[in-house]
Amino acid sequence: TYLAKVHGHPTESHFECHSPIARDCEAGGTRGIDLEDGLPASTQFEVLNHYEDGTSLVRVTPETGRTNQIRCHLWSLGFPIVNDPAYKQNQALETNRTLDTEESAMC
Repeated sequence: TYLAKVHGHPTESHFECHSPIARDCEAGGTRGIDLEDGLPASTQFEVLNHYEDGTSLVRVTPETGRTNQIRCHLWSLGFPIVNDPAYKQNQALETNRTLDTEESAMC
């Protein structure tokens, strides 16, 4: 079980995603949803709190263990994780990279 602070306010208190995750990574190391050839993936979500700044705290329970599964599922549902350097708001993708020490201190 994980906790994630996400952009947006999910309308359901419990929701799930069963979208298959791409077998291969995209340019930059991210993975997307691949409805035709993706690997099965399933994640359960429970909203714990909505914040005035437009974010929410979500409890995440992955039922499978695909690479970037939590990030990809939340992003595909329109709730990207706050400060994620790769899975951005508005369905934007960046390079999937590790934050350097200066950047991680600001998170």
